[in-house]
Amino acid sequence: MRRLLSGLLASLLILSTGSAVRAAPAALALHPVRATSCVTDPPPGYAACMSLAHPLPRAAQTAAERPGITKSGSYTPSDLASLYRISPVASSHATIGVVVSGHDPNTQAQLAFYRDYFGLPACTSGNGCFREVGQDGSARLPATDSDWVSETALDVQAVSAICSTCRILLVDANSAHARDLAAAAGTAARLGATYLSLSYGSTPSLDDARLNLADYNTKGVTYVAATGDHGYGVPTFPASASNVIAVGGTTAMLVGGTWRQSAWSGSGSGCATSLLGGVTGALQDLLEGKVCANGRPVSDISALGDDRTGMMFYQGGRWWSGAGTSLATPIIASLYALAGNHVDPQAIYDNAAADPASFVDITSGSNGSCGNKLCDAGPGWDGPSGIGTPAGIAGLSSSGTVAAPLSQLSSGSELTRRGRWPARLRYRLFDPGTGSPIAQARVRVQARHGHGRFTTIRTHLTNARGTITHRARPKRRTTYRVVFPGDGVHRPTTSRTIIVKPRPAR
Repeated sequence: MRRLLSGLLASLLILSTGSAVRAAPAALALHPVRATSCVTDPPPGYAACMSLAHPLPRAAQTAAERPGITKSGSYTPSDLASLYRISPVASSHATIGVVVSGHDPNTQAQLAFYRDYFGLPACTSGNGCFREVGQDGSARLPATDSDWVSETALDVQAVSAICSTCRILLVDANSAHARDLAAAAGTAARLGATYLSLSYGSTPSLDDARLNLADYNTKGVTYVAATGDHGYGVPTFPASASNVIAVGGTTAMLVGGTWRQSAWSGSGSGCATSLLGGVTGALQDLLEGKVCANGRPVSDISALGDDRTGMMFYQGGRWWSGAGTSLATPIIASLYALAGNHVDPQAIYDNAAADPASFVDITSGSNGSCGNKLCDAGPGWDGPSGIGTPAGIAGLSSSGTVAAPLSQLSSGSELTRRGRWPARLRYRLFDPGTGSPIAQARVRVQARHGHGRFTTIRTHLTNARGTITHRARPKRRTTYRVVFPGDGVHRPTTSRTIIVKPRPAR
């Protein structure tokens, strides 16, 4: 009965506003898979998916089918092509990597149903268009993560809607832990994906910079990440990373034959702590001083995100409306693929300055109450929508340069002494380029006697000022130093030595 109903519902849908009803593909025999909503407040260290989905009731489907010049949701591939001014001849055979948590055994069948229904070319593992691997790149796939079932379906179908000729590489992380998702992103790049759609985000962590350097940092790969669906606040990772394109969300409605767009109230924005240097775009450099005193302003660009005006997708035997910055992210990643720019993603800032018409400037809407451009849309860049939404693919094209991968930052250290005995050894670890402290870094206090070898006598974590204090009470003449072995982001460094004599005889 369920399959019969889903077939009847699908037969009611149409390719786009005003087009003829298309015969639905045969109903699917799907695996029974439990699907739940994305967790909005995951435990520390874990990421939340950013999809917002609700089933389309019969009345809503019928309203979406009626011919006319006004439409406010349930968008189809042809609607999105109209919204983003995608030429009918635009195509790409690039590989778009989609990173999710867990494996849904219905993904390929649902993707085939969606593409067949809308007349898109087949994309299967059989013809080499679709490939699904585990976190390590093998055929061993993890268990289903019910929170991410709708996310997976929405992501691969959104890629299909924008770039029907692109290849899809789906990488299933073992869990939604930030480290597992980052490892899956690294696998996607290693296996040849040149555009990565990352529809997830975790709260800021001391591990972010290391993951940024290790797993979101392959030369010739464009990384695109969701800013989140909770409005203005603290940006999530990896959208906060300095070499990742952060994608906000918009509301888009077709009124009187004209698309009207505004900033979505749920679009994530804010000031992110700089990770491995500032963003390279000229406009971002300007904005960092005026909008974010220290760090990187979010977002960079935006696309459809409002759950009131979502995209149709097929999951679990029925049609749904999917949205959130989870939808905006694969849209932008796929537009980058159509533009052929996997080497210089931040060229969008130069392109927007050189040709403002290549983007639609979002000038209305708000996602919070900050009193400035970080949450209020207006002319030019703003937090909820970035530089705007693409008006075609020209604005996403490369400027001809190749962005260099991030590299380990240098580190500097100071070791000073106060007092005679016990001696108070004060150590400071910092970035010599900016002078900013390196906090929560594990350092080793080492000592040696005479001309022997240095041995570690204690480990410390630097505080918020990048410092530690060690009290030295040697029983004989001892030489001390402090070693920072590096943390994957900063290079190792060793302090100067200080000699401390034993306690003077009274």
